[in-house]
Amino acid sequence: NVNNKCGEPCNGPLEATKRCAADCLSPRDCKMTEWSSWSACSDPGQANGQKYRERSIIHGPRNDGQPCLGALEDTMGCKQTLPQPCVFSEWEDWTACTASCGDGWTSRSRQIQSHAHRGGETCHGNMREMKKCKGTGAAC
Repeated sequence: NVNNKCGEPCNGPLEATKRCAADCLSPRDCKMTEWSSWSACSDPGQANGQKYRERSIIHGPRNDGQPCLGALEDTMGCKQTLPQPCVFSEWEDWTACTASCGDGWTSRSRQIQSHAHRGGETCHGNMREMKKCKGTGAAC
């Protein structure tokens, strides 16, 4: 207890601490930055000029998280065309339910509109999706 000049002495601790939940055991996947813009050509106008881009690791994986995949630096000749990624078409409409009454299936599909070129990202994802549906026709 410490006395003060104006009244009752102060009492109680000067500091208080408490435990907080630590997130150090949860898995965390590796995370990378987006690619930087392509640099200017190292030798403009020449057939052997190069341009560069890079990305970096924001944080590595821990506790069985997924590792970072792919290069951190990329190089391309100045006379080359940029990589073109794969592009999907829009999803078609869902089909009619396979059952006129009760449980059935409906599906929709999409196409590859343009394939990857010159090292572009390949298509990832389904070409067709299915889900359950309920037929509610007159026979129900």
